[in-house]
Amino acid sequence: MENEIKILYAEDDPDSVELTLAVLEHEGFLVQVVPDGKSAWEAFQKRRPDILMLDLELPKKNGIELVEMVRRMDQDTPVVLYTSFATPENEVAALNKGANDFVSKTTLPDVLVARLKSIYDRICCNPRQPYVYQLSASTVYNSVTRELHITGKTMTMKPLDGMLLTLLCAKCNEIAGQDYLLEGLWGKASVGKESEVKKYILHVRKILSPDTTIEIHSVGRGAYCLYARGLARFW
Repeated sequence: MENEIKILYAEDDPDSVELTLAVLEHEGFLVQVVPDGKSAWEAFQKRRPDILMLDLELPKKNGIELVEMVRRMDQDTPVVLYTSFATPENEVAALNKGANDFVSKTTLPDVLVARLKSIYDRICCNPRQPYVYQLSASTVYNSVTRELHITGKTMTMKPLDGMLLTLLCAKCNEIAGQDYLLEGLWGKASVGKESEVKKYILHVRKILSPDTTIEIHSVGRGAYCLYARGLARFW
């Protein structure tokens, strides 16, 4: 790797550490491993990594608690949850606390590597705006302000349209499942809202339509994929 990416990786399972470390070091990442949440917090304060990668179920402090602690003092460092507990509830909770990505341990190694490189490149391009998604040469979305810059025009998206686009951007070029979208949009009030997702998908499709390099594909059973051709090389 031309510029070595430094990762602080918190994981208490020795088998997971061995497998993941082998993958990441083979790809040229420099990885510091710590065994629990307390150690991760101490190491993070001593030396900021390029990426903080956290297991969800850590002893002493869990992954979501750590995300919240990190974001109180640092809005810039990319934080990735890497977990076996990849439920929609956990994913949305992590993203709401400020995580930049949420990756299941069932993800193929080359996809994990591509996502880490992609998130690092994206945030380095916007070092003071970690929640800005560059979807194409002409489309940028800020998920904090809900401002969408598309083909020379700027608009502020309505709250639910903006939240839906945020959820899709967080899983750009991969499937965003129905439960993930429902939980992210309405939380515990999502019962019976399945048809509402389709309505908001139509809204967001129309908003994005001026940029023909970006599409929202239906993949069945209430799941969708935000497909950005310029980023598709990673998947």
